Amino acid sequence: MDLNIFYNRYKTLKKIGEGGLGTVFLAEDLWSDKKLALKLLNSSSVSDSFGRFSQKEFKLLQNLKHPGLPEVYDFFITEDKKVGYTMELVPGEPFLEEKKVLDLKTFYSIAAQICQVLDFIHAHKIIHCDLKPQNFLILPTAKSKTESHFGIKLVDFGLASSQLEKNKNVKGTLGYIAPEILKGEGFDQRADLYSLGVIFYQALTGKLPFDYADPALMMAAQLEQKPLSPLKHNSKIPAELSELILKLLEINPESRISKISFVQATLEKLSKFKPKETYFSDYLDSGKPVGLAKPLRFFRQNLKDSQVNLCIISGEKGVGKTTLLGEMKFLAQTAGYLAIEIKAGQKKSLAENLLESVKTIYNFLQEKHPRKLSELEQEIKSGLRETFGSGKGKATKINSSHDLTFWVSFLSKVSDLVPLTLLIDDIDFFEPEELRFVKTNSYQAASNSFFVVATCTPQYLEEKTPVSIFLKRHIELEKAHLVTLNRLNFKQTRKFVATKLPPGKPSPEFSTYLYQFSNGNPLYLQEILQFLHNQKILHRAEGNWQVAVDKLSKVPIPPNLKSWLSFGLSQYNPEILNILRKASVLEDNFELESFRFISNLDLEQIFETLYVFLRDQILLAKKDSWGVKIKYQFANQALKQILYEQVPHKPDLHSKIGSFYEKRNCPQTPEGVLALAFHFSKSADYKKSFQYSQQAAENLAQKFAFAQALQHLEACLGLAQKFPAKEKTAKTALILAQRAAVRKSMGELNLSLEDLNQILKLDLDSGLIRLKAETYKGLTDLYRLKNSPQEAISYLNLALKIYQELGDEVEIARNYNNLGNIYWMALDYPKSEEAFKKAIKIQEKLKNPGDLATTLNNIGSLYLSQNQYHQALSFYHRSLELKRNLDNLEEKARTLNNIGVVNMALGKYQEAIVSLNESWELNKKTENKKEELFNLENLTESYFKTGKFFLALNFGEVGLKLAQEIDFKARLGRIQRLLGKTYLDLAAYTKAQEFLRQAWKTATSIGDKELETWMLLDLSQFYLALNQPSLAKDYLAQAYSRLKELEDPKSQIQAYLIETNLALQEKNYKKGLAYIQEASQMAQKNNFSEDRIALNLSWGFILLESRNFSELEKRLKETEALFETGDFGYFQPEFYLLKGKIYLEQKNLDEALGFLNTAAEEAQQLQKKELMWLSHFYSGKTFLAKNDYENSYLELEKAVEVLRDIATEISNPDFKKRYLNEPAKLELFTVMKKLAAVLIGKTELVKSDKPAV
Repeated sequence: MDLNIFYNRYKTLKKIGEGGLGTVFLAEDLWSDKKLALKLLNSSSVSDSFGRFSQKEFKLLQNLKHPGLPEVYDFFITEDKKVGYTMELVPGEPFLEEKKVLDLKTFYSIAAQICQVLDFIHAHKIIHCDLKPQNFLILPTAKSKTESHFGIKLVDFGLASSQLEKNKNVKGTLGYIAPEILKGEGFDQRADLYSLGVIFYQALTGKLPFDYADPALMMAAQLEQKPLSPLKHNSKIPAELSELILKLLEINPESRISKISFVQATLEKLSKFKPKETYFSDYLDSGKPVGLAKPLRFFRQNLKDSQVNLCIISGEKGVGKTTLLGEMKFLAQTAGYLAIEIKAGQKKSLAENLLESVKTIYNFLQEKHPRKLSELEQEIKSGLRETFGSGKGKATKINSSHDLTFWVSFLSKVSDLVPLTLLIDDIDFFEPEELRFVKTNSYQAASNSFFVVATCTPQYLEEKTPVSIFLKRHIELEKAHLVTLNRLNFKQTRKFVATKLPPGKPSPEFSTYLYQFSNGNPLYLQEILQFLHNQKILHRAEGNWQVAVDKLSKVPIPPNLKSWLSFGLSQYNPEILNILRKASVLEDNFELESFRFISNLDLEQIFETLYVFLRDQILLAKKDSWGVKIKYQFANQALKQILYEQVPHKPDLHSKIGSFYEKRNCPQTPEGVLALAFHFSKSADYKKSFQYSQQAAENLAQKFAFAQALQHLEACLGLAQKFPAKEKTAKTALILAQRAAVRKSMGELNLSLEDLNQILKLDLDSGLIRLKAETYKGLTDLYRLKNSPQEAISYLNLALKIYQELGDEVEIARNYNNLGNIYWMALDYPKSEEAFKKAIKIQEKLKNPGDLATTLNNIGSLYLSQNQYHQALSFYHRSLELKRNLDNLEEKARTLNNIGVVNMALGKYQEAIVSLNESWELNKKTENKKEELFNLENLTESYFKTGKFFLALNFGEVGLKLAQEIDFKARLGRIQRLLGKTYLDLAAYTKAQEFLRQAWKTATSIGDKELETWMLLDLSQFYLALNQPSLAKDYLAQAYSRLKELEDPKSQIQAYLIETNLALQEKNYKKGLAYIQEASQMAQKNNFSEDRIALNLSWGFILLESRNFSELEKRLKETEALFETGDFGYFQPEFYLLKGKIYLEQKNLDEALGFLNTAAEEAQQLQKKELMWLSHFYSGKTFLAKNDYENSYLELEKAVEVLRDIATEISNPDFKKRYLNEPAKLELFTVMKKLAAVLIGKTELVKSDKPAV
């Protein structure tokens, strides 16, 4: 026998390709006589990196099904432990011959298909990493006129990576590799797009963008040069296509086209040719399996320790048994087993399925192990001769169960030489007689290298055949292992859909719909997805799957799904079916009593019936949120619909159930109201339908279930028309007002306005005058939200007039409070103050503590906005005293947060932290996550400003998670900024840049101009710290353009402070002084104590450089006085550093050392590394001035250690180089080297060597 036979099945015929990782052969499948390709890895061990690459490549292709990708078949390990696999033979040629230029029509046709393949693999988060013309094969049939055929295949996925991996390995083909891969940096799908640009360039010009024989020159060109425009080589190329190619070839991936969908859209526009729509069925057939981890873990372990030789996989149709069998096959193959698959429904008996594999193994034994075969012939000579006769390998047809049992016994006996696993799919469909071998002990008595795995339905195990009885008994005795595959849960369903519709995740609404109609059955899920795609409700656009969620409720049940579900019902008798139909009238999550009422069964019958429905997973049971009551619902909403359609007299039945619920006190609970609304809305009782639907809408709105609330309100508007005229007007107005409130909460302000204006058009008589006033108040609030204060004031005055006519002082006071808020928004502070004080006067007279506390809080905020902190604090404390006696924890928490904010503004951070923590605890109790987020943001800033950076980071991380959880991007950006600033102060520059960039991205995504301005200033400060003044100036210039719109003094002061530090770096002290003086005036005017300290310190360093000691003394005294007004320990190290430098400059060296030592200690405590190294540096200079070389060296060494720590954390090499090239650091390194030479006696330090003090 030819020794070039692998896996006891595949015979190599000739070599057809070879690469760095492996060799590809033309091979023949001896079991089927088909030609295929066999790839053998150039590896000496299955466990080395090549072996792992091979497994990865095989699994990747196994999980991707597309006409533009090759199909893989079997993975195998040779006797000498080399690995390989078989795959589809692709009879194609590379689509580009050397120096050939494609005409535009051919190019567009091929490029469109290349893009479709890349779109498919990129959607599945796969990066090919070796795109080149040789790996795109044009199929012979592509030249035919059959438009339906896909004419190209992308091959060789040996270097492919997942986007989820952190890829940094250099791989690919020189000339096509993206620059970021060449540099060893991380990369994503844009690396493939670069390679695509090279291929397009080559296809249209006959040249590579860079073509050097020397690899070093080629790499240098790719990393540094821009290619010539393709138009320079081929004038027939459209300018837009040439521009597209150059955008694909951008060196910086940030500047490169990022999505293949953009390339597709451009090519489609230029070619005026729309390629065939996405192969949707291929998406459904692709993706990693979901929900199989546990059984696969067992099987992997069983291959190692052989706990059992028989494994039964049980599960309903479509639950994934065949998929699991395929995964088990791969695991067996990677462990070195020969996997023999036997599938039902192939018009072959079980015995016939075994014939070819047995014949090949027999031949293998003759060639490699004749002695073993001789031993077997002595034992089972008659059986061998009966099947094979006397000729070598001339097998006759196996046709009896006796033969099958014999050959399973034969396989078990040779499994120590050929490790085997027998995989039988759907044993339900084989004749019982064929499965007699299962009852024999031959395979169970075999070595640890023979396993049988079979799949069946749960019903098969319940049957009374000898085989099923035997299997059930063996499972009970743990001689066989049973794997029960259940339907996917909701989380797994969502993951399953994500694998079928990559790259995004399905929305919660879409996931819920799919789960309700499939109950997690993968087959049903795929059928529904296919149906939705056919109905154009699910489609692919711009590289993502899009779903018309609003149309889902009107989608009929897919015909195949309806047929499968209806067939499943046929197993039940008419009586059971009738009970199921009645149950379908019930709402979801119904109770036992409801089921008993509708079915009219006694308790024993109820439990018997429920057992059947739960066993067959027709119904699901779960406990309520309190874990007390058990509730039931249909597992599959499609099945419920089918049954409901068959129910006669539905309105009467719903009315009957509604009346039953009323007697059971259902109106007392939100869930009960929902059930009543559901049933009466389907009955003829419009009054009760209106009553309960209106209540349900109110309850749902309180739970933020706005979409459901609107559905009930829409129904109410229709029902209101059935009432008599007067009632009709009142009820219509009521529902319009309620809908306006819901729409306002959803942010749909214009729709809310429409509803309120519609109320004013109704005939509102004197009995509804208060409703008119409430409508005016509603309009006021909407115009406030729309930032239209004049309209808001106008409507509020109309409401106020009505309340004054009614003599309603409570509402009059509330209107004055609202007026105060509107005038405040309009920046009319005197009128705002006047209105608030009017409200306070009335509320004090009425002794209305709740409303009074609110107004006091509002006027406090008015004073805070004007930087009148002490007045604000006074009103906030008065508000808090009132609220402490009330039960409204949310208002109490809000006021405590406001007190914290005022203390932060006053620099009293310790007091702020106390208030903020108390507010946070209250908000956690009330589960007010939005207010919690404000607390966490303020606590992060407070700890940051007190120098407790690690506490700031802890609270910031908690806030970050919460902001992402509730999708509150405005606060998310601010917390990202605070984390960036904290890391900046810790000199952790890489982390600082990461968070600052995240904050910038968040700010731009929501158009937050204020945050954008802050971020530009922070980024300017960041680059200034890294000694990159040009970048700092760029960001500062961008900030100035936004500052014109903001009128924010704090941001303006920050900008001037950066200007001052830039001037200090440039030694332009006059310019710096001008900025600092302007900023100081602004800070003093606005009572910004903290900014005044920061400015005074910068001012001090300028005055020190210009030796203006008298003015410097004033600045120091003012700073010391400001320190007394708040918790400003954050600035202490810099203050002591400044004083130390002053005494050093004045030659008062002992005093200088004292202050510099304190600065170093304070900086060490706060972990402000920049101030740490500077303090040690100047201490070293001071010791040097005292000729104390040893202590000078020790201090300078400490400074270098700190700098080394900082530099180590800077991941960008260019940033690190620029950072360390700053003059003071270069001076430090120079002096230290000279001192080292002095200390070891190599030289003396002359006066000129000493640094300037």
